[in-house]
Amino acid sequence: MPPRNVAVLAHLVGFLIGAALYAMLFALVARRRVRIGRPTTEVGDDRLPLLTAVLGLIWNVTMLAAYAIRDFAGREPDPTLIATAYSALGFLPAVVVHSVLRSQSRAEARRAARAFIWLAYAISTISTILLYQGGSVLALQILTWSYALLTIPVLLLTVRRRAVPADWSILALAVFAVSALHLSHAEVGHESWVIEVIGHHSSIALIFAILYLDFRFAL
Repeated sequence: MPPRNVAVLAHLVGFLIGAALYAMLFALVARRRVRIGRPTTEVGDDRLPLLTAVLGLIWNVTMLAAYAIRDFAGREPDPTLIATAYSALGFLPAVVVHSVLRSQSRAEARRAARAFIWLAYAISTISTILLYQGGSVLALQILTWSYALLTIPVLLLTVRRRAVPADWSILALAVFAVSALHLSHAEVGHESWVIEVIGHHSSIALIFAILYLDFRFAL
């Protein structure tokens, strides 16, 4: 099979798997909310997992549509469609930072945590604005380097918490998803299709980790 056809098939399968897994997360969290009957549970506030699921679904479904337009309809997808997909992926690290920092117990740590949560959402918002203005390369650079730097204070704030290993695995995967997309986007036309596939489907590792940690029975 020609490499071009392999790449098309890999993207099709990858986005379908990603969409299915994020849809599974959405269904599991929504079902838990209905069963418990309130927005909080023994494992914390469910709004952030729901937001994670929605963002992951937007990323995978929108990119699936974009690649279908490009590879099967033979025309380039609307830039707004790509910006929407990249924006959804760009907000995933912000939601993960929020999830990691939300349960600080010390007053001074809570103040710092709120500041970094707001900073994370600000980074993703600025990148989204740039994406819709056509600056995809700059937006992905900002996401990659900003979140790489932001992991340092997040580590310092969470270093004494018992759940640090699990939280950090999720945060690292979220940052990796954005970084891999940036690297593959920057190298399109210069590297093999394998690099592009890894970059566009690295968020699958994130959803696998979330499901494994919180909904292991579903896997």
